[in-house]
Amino acid sequence: MISASIHYLSGICITMQKHLYKWMPICFLIYLPTWFFLRTSQQETFFYFLIALPTLFLSTRLYQLLRNDTRTIVSLILFLVYFSFSSFWGEREFNKAIKSGVLLLCLLLAVETTVHRFNTKFLANFITIIGGAAICTHGFVSLLSNTEFSNIMSNRFSLDTTYGWGRSNPIDSAIILGLPIISAWWLFPMKNWSLRTLLLLLIICGTILIFFTQSRGPILALGATLLIVTLIRKDRSDIVLMLSGCILFVILFFFTNIDEHINTRISTPDYRIHIWKESIAQFLAHFWIGQGFGHNANIPISPDWTAGHAHSFVLEIIRVGGIIGASLFCIMLFFMLNRFIFTSAGFFFLLWLIFGTLCLLTNGRLLLTYPWRIECFAFWIPLLCLHFSSPSRINDIAPPGLPPNWSTR
Repeated sequence: MISASIHYLSGICITMQKHLYKWMPICFLIYLPTWFFLRTSQQETFFYFLIALPTLFLSTRLYQLLRNDTRTIVSLILFLVYFSFSSFWGEREFNKAIKSGVLLLCLLLAVETTVHRFNTKFLANFITIIGGAAICTHGFVSLLSNTEFSNIMSNRFSLDTTYGWGRSNPIDSAIILGLPIISAWWLFPMKNWSLRTLLLLLIICGTILIFFTQSRGPILALGATLLIVTLIRKDRSDIVLMLSGCILFVILFFFTNIDEHINTRISTPDYRIHIWKESIAQFLAHFWIGQGFGHNANIPISPDWTAGHAHSFVLEIIRVGGIIGASLFCIMLFFMLNRFIFTSAGFFFLLWLIFGTLCLLTNGRLLLTYPWRIECFAFWIPLLCLHFSSPSRINDIAPPGLPPNWSTR
């Protein structure tokens, strides 16, 4: 009788996990547009209901991944655990650190189910569509506002500028808007001429909005990423896109006073060099174990402004975690990346990761953070997508209650 009850309950659990695993990718696809349209507090609510709560019932999947992909999962957990325990010699924010680590593991499970279900081209198309909708919405509302060009350039654009929703930070906004441009550029050679025209318009409009943010780091990161695509792919369409971009800027230079605004922005004081020097000095003072999780950098910049972090995710890792933390990060990255990253399945995610990493090099914070922070959009999501999209991971282990070939690939 007891064994029959246990068998019955086990069957219920497997059935529930089977349905959750099938629906989890849909939840992730619903969550992804929140980066483009919602404020951080609203996005947090969506994450808890769409990602965190369902993945709690998929915890056994993490054990399955641990058995099959031991080195990667163990290296990731060690990275999260070390920085969580570093709070004991930091600011004693252990609960916050553990919560961040658990939520990042929930994000891992959500990404794994999504990449297992949908291929790279589908996700790139999806990002292009939602990103294009966001670019059209923000651009259209900006045009209806009848704001003069000089006023737009005098105030840095962010996603919440138009209708009050979205990110209020111009740098975060530039990073988010950069992704659909990269996806549209990546998809451009695969489409017919009518769709290429739409993609070109999306790239142009998105680039203009990013330029309005006046965020120098993301603008340079976007240019470098698109140059990498052009050099690696060597497709004739990339030359067409590059020429279109050059023509656009020539037109702007001739018909607007954009050169004055560019000179003003370039001449604006940038305190990052000072922040980086002070961050390195703090790291050297705590060489092996760092200052610990939650310990602010507290670097004075002006009488009314003190920098709380290193403004570079690499420097923040070594400042907070020391040599040990930096070593664990390098080990995790080594196991996350593999020889399949340059295949067609992972190349788009690699471009996303390159763009995000370049952005975070000049403004990133610690990677042990909540999933609705920009570090997850720029680093964790593309890294996890890249890892799980490799051919060696697609059919590594059958999902709960499903055959190995259930994927739509």
